[in-house]
Amino acid sequence: ARRKFLGTLPEVARRELWRAHGFGSVCHFAAVLAGVSEEQVRLVLRTEKRVVDMPKLHQALVTGKISVNKIAKVRIRQNSLY
Repeated sequence: ARRKFLGTLPEVARRELWRAHGFGSVCHFAAVLAGVSEEQVRLVLRTEKRVVDMPKLHQALVTGKISVNKIAKVRIRQNSLY
């Protein structure tokens, strides 16, 4: 459930849905609803921007099939190969 929640955060941030629910930021939204740290929210948002051009990884992130930590590691290793 936590991975699925984290997968929704890029859309929540993009559409600023956190404002509609009365929160001050997407980080505050995630902290109150799921106990997610600000660092974890930032990691999800950064990773989502980096994998937009990789449809399978992007889909795995937003659906929660793969954790953001694993996707971030894959992306870092890919950059080091070039």
